[in-house]
Amino acid sequence: MNAGSIDRPVVVGVNRSDPASAAVRWAARYADTVAASLRLVHATRLTDAMGPSPAASGGDVQIGPCRSGRPGDRLLATALAEAARCAPRLRISVRTAYGTPSSALIDSSSDARLLVVGGGTRGRWAALFDSVTAGVVAAAHSPVVVVRGDLEASGPVVVVVDGSDDGVPALRFGFAEASRRGRGLLLVYAAAGEDHGAGSTAVASQSFVAEVAVCRDRFPDVAVDEKALPGPVVAGAMPGAALVVVGCRGRRRLAGLRFGSTSQALLYTSACPVAVVRRAG
Repeated sequence: MNAGSIDRPVVVGVNRSDPASAAVRWAARYADTVAASLRLVHATRLTDAMGPSPAASGGDVQIGPCRSGRPGDRLLATALAEAARCAPRLRISVRTAYGTPSSALIDSSSDARLLVVGGGTRGRWAALFDSVTAGVVAAAHSPVVVVRGDLEASGPVVVVVDGSDDGVPALRFGFAEASRRGRGLLLVYAAAGEDHGAGSTAVASQSFVAEVAVCRDRFPDVAVDEKALPGPVVAGAMPGAALVVVGCRGRRRLAGLRFGSTSQALLYTSACPVAVVRRAG
């Protein structure tokens, strides 16, 4: 989080599911805490609102303000009321995006401080949510938080990295979140191997270790613990965490954490919200 993001909104996806409602509440409280505005986005097919159109088959996303009579207006009105209850003074805007949920949210993230989506769905919505989450996390322009699990956990912020420079943005985000929440920070070095007998800092580059020192100096109020863990056991090694943060290199690749293994386990099985923070490039 940096000063340059102060006027950029927190964006949250809206649909009729309980996880999406939880995401709206989480996003509203977060936006209020960091003095940002909140933008509620609902995706719908262009033909639902305007009838058949050449643009509907092209895959483009068109975004406009919510207007009476359009599909999704009731959902947005409900989400708006819920967000206002959570943060009465929050500046809130609503948007209807015409396109798939993934493309609509990715497009909406282009000017966002943070993109928030619901997670943890089971049953008939599980496949859709997993697909949308994977697509958004892989291609969003901003950090993404997948809201799931215990939203009131009192444990530390956990930052999961591979010790490369690709994890630096996640490290900074995690320190800032830990300081904002008044929590400690657990820095986990994860790798595909089964053993890290040389110790936690052995898997980290010198520049990453130096950045850890910089963050410690910048946030002296944050108590830090470090450990190294094999990737397969990371997801089950952080009970009580308030937030898990993972790094991401560029768009479409999670840094050091193979999508489909450690990162997928965290996104879909974590007992608390998960933030994915990518390195530019």
